[in-house]
Amino acid sequence: AVSDTFSGHLTQSGGGVFALSKIGAGTLALNQNGGLINDFSGGTTINGGIVSFSANTVFGSGAITVAGPSTLTPVGIGRVIANQLNVDAALTVTGASTYSGVLTGGATITHSGAGVTNFTNGASSFTGSIRLNGGGIGATTGAIGSGAISTANTAVILAAAADSNVTLANAIVIGDLGLANPGSALLNIEMPTTAGNVMTLSGPISGPG
Repeated sequence: AVSDTFSGHLTQSGGGVFALSKIGAGTLALNQNGGLINDFSGGTTINGGIVSFSANTVFGSGAITVAGPSTLTPVGIGRVIANQLNVDAALTVTGASTYSGVLTGGATITHSGAGVTNFTNGASSFTGSIRLNGGGIGATTGAIGSGAISTANTAVILAAAADSNVTLANAIVIGDLGLANPGSALLNIEMPTTAGNVMTLSGPISGPG
């Protein structure tokens, strides 16, 4: 697989609309250097492979659409991606970052590796499932839809992504009975930090963990 790095300025001119499409199984590293904000508006389509990003605005202002099995991975911590995220194919997220745009689609989001990825837009219409193979997911009310959340046979995190009251109605399945060491599954709940703010899990909780 071929890997490429783009560190230039992605923009559009002459009245046209620029869109970015990633194809193939390799890695595309988007590094926004020189202080120039990528200001294209046609959106980004990821058809496969890995896209890494080192700044908050590398995707311009258009939606990010996952059209084939893909991975989004931040470079560094604290990245905040405000674009709408359409998960129409399996998406793996890694690291510690925040997706504050509307989350849509019906495919599976898997978190792998260390770190917690936050989803914070309460207007999301996502109908897919969430899989925690490592690290964790943080959410605010309405940000991850109502699909099932399942965990691998390891310790993972489900967190409140804001210091406020958070309600999640998702069904939660802790551990995989069909895989080795189902008893080692552990779901750690990270509550809002201010006393009086509550995280409510109103869906059913099951599994061998």
